[in-house]
Amino acid sequence: MTRNTTIRLVFALGLCALFFLGLGVRRWVLDAQRARNDGAELPFTRESALMFMHVRSLCETGSLPERDPKVQAPEGVVIRRTYMIFAEYAYAGLARLLPPGLSLEERVRWAAAAWFCLGVPLLALWVWRLWGSAVAGVFAGAYYAVGLASVSRSTGQELSDENFALPLLIGHLAAGAWAESRSGRALAAGAALSALLLGCAMASWDLVQFYVMIWALAGAFQWLMRRHSGQARTHWLFCMFALVLAGLANPYLRSHGFPGSYAMLIAYGVAAGMAVEAWLPGFGEKPLPRAAVPGWLARSWRPVVLLLPLVLVPWLAGGYAEAYGHFTDLLWAKLRFLNQRPADPALLSFDQRILWAPALESVNFMLTIQLFPVILFLSFFAVAGILVLSRRRSIPGVFELLLGFVLSLLAFLLFKRFHVFLAIYVAALFGWLSRWAFDIKRAFPRWCMAALLAYALAEESARVFKAPERLGGDFYYRESAELARWLKENTARETVLGPFWLSAFLRAYADCPVVLHPKFESREIRSRVKAYYEKLFLGDERAFRDWAGRYGASYYVYLKGAFNSPQQRYYANALNPPSNAAAGRMESEPEKLRYLAFLWGNDRYRVFRIITASDEEEALRLSNEAEKDRAAGRAGAARDKALLALMSDPGCQAARRIRLGLPPAPGGIETLAGD
Repeated sequence: MTRNTTIRLVFALGLCALFFLGLGVRRWVLDAQRARNDGAELPFTRESALMFMHVRSLCETGSLPERDPKVQAPEGVVIRRTYMIFAEYAYAGLARLLPPGLSLEERVRWAAAAWFCLGVPLLALWVWRLWGSAVAGVFAGAYYAVGLASVSRSTGQELSDENFALPLLIGHLAAGAWAESRSGRALAAGAALSALLLGCAMASWDLVQFYVMIWALAGAFQWLMRRHSGQARTHWLFCMFALVLAGLANPYLRSHGFPGSYAMLIAYGVAAGMAVEAWLPGFGEKPLPRAAVPGWLARSWRPVVLLLPLVLVPWLAGGYAEAYGHFTDLLWAKLRFLNQRPADPALLSFDQRILWAPALESVNFMLTIQLFPVILFLSFFAVAGILVLSRRRSIPGVFELLLGFVLSLLAFLLFKRFHVFLAIYVAALFGWLSRWAFDIKRAFPRWCMAALLAYALAEESARVFKAPERLGGDFYYRESAELARWLKENTARETVLGPFWLSAFLRAYADCPVVLHPKFESREIRSRVKAYYEKLFLGDERAFRDWAGRYGASYYVYLKGAFNSPQQRYYANALNPPSNAAAGRMESEPEKLRYLAFLWGNDRYRVFRIITASDEEEALRLSNEAEKDRAAGRAGAARDKALLALMSDPGCQAARRIRLGLPPAPGGIETLAGD
């Protein structure tokens, strides 16, 4: 066995070890989260619950319906236009391969965590190809396996499109780095694989378009500066084709206007410029006849061609702006208020208020230290070293890497969720530091740097191992399971109104239609959530009832303590709600409500039956008939109809008067209505 073969074998074993290290850490954290909840099986929550519901449907029937009439009731949603629906097929397929003795939730959690951990060895391969060092790959992969920024959202406790898409994105980077070091058929094969993985990542998670923006800007700069190598140009065009195909073929991306997104418009300009270069070799580089091309165009045609597709923004980006305009609004608000949420909610629109929440909250110094205690600061030293080194020799792929690091860092400071991208780039920079450290010829500084790198890994992983139970969500698992069970057993699958973040759980586990859901890319659902908070905190009980009745809601689930939550009152611009606010009465006197009949509750939730306008009309009709029966001397019939009226509307005063004016009859139906 040759030395190179031995090195490759050892590196392959190291990649396997990194995979199992990452998987073991995540399963250990998941077990700690279960122990925090008395060892019970954890249900999926929020959007994850809907994703699991789709996986369950695929496992049971092998297909998904076109429309789900129980989400965003009463009209329902078209599933493939509302959700990405890509990862679900992989999770369902992997779940079928696991032992059937495990619950479906457990099998899906194993599949989700294992799939994400594929990104660990793939990242090591990317860094190895990027820096030409197996040591760099191992250190980068080790950080991605145990770092808090990577582990916190990937344990399998919840399902997400991002955890499926990130390994595909990292695989795209690894295949692209390999392709750009090859030529001929190897270049074409590597570029095609990289493009396929990027297209699949884009079809799995719409926020991959943040990376697409980085890719498009890097391509535009390199093309403008004429720094594209032949291999890089081939790889770039393959990726361009894959993104266009994904945008046109995927119903979600197509309905959300991704082919006309701002990143793709920049990419169209680069592709048009490359086409001009291919069809007119030497254009702009040698004198041309004045009659053929104006002189200014011959000299500065590159920026003109690059920016030309932006003229189409009003037409191509219309659907895209409608789908993602709320996110752009939040960005402008954060820039306007210097990344600090204003104390007065009136200064923000509802979209800005509802999105300025934990997943997209601004990042302060303490949160940065928590997620990246050491490695982020080491990354700045790595960037400085790379800039110095790049002045002496060209480093393939380094511009896109540094651009990605800078933009993901800025995005992370504005939106916490972008730490998933920043973790990838800091891992690559950490790999460069390890390569540089082990290339130092003098023993003492080399071992000092090795000790610093080991300390960085230990400190990053310590944030995970010190308190793994804190990495779980704050969902009320026991109380929510009780709620779902009660709704399933005591209602006829009638429509339920509840907080948007809870509704997905109720749809998946109580199998009831829900009015709200947490997929905010729809303007309709954002307007519903806005009206919900305003009616809850600013309207009275009747206004809340009337609004809920528009969507056919029969039950309302109230989260105890919501009225006292500054965060929820902030959403509604109701820091000082009126004294007759519906939420206030649900909180303090639930049994005295006129249009909401209290049915059941536990430590966290209260369930009310909504007394609709039709219920009132039915109660009044029955009361009139009961009054006629009483006048005619038919006391038994009058009594029964009065009690039926009270079952429709417990607050019907006419029925109460009739009931009180008649003696009770043993064996009647009084007990059905109660007192």
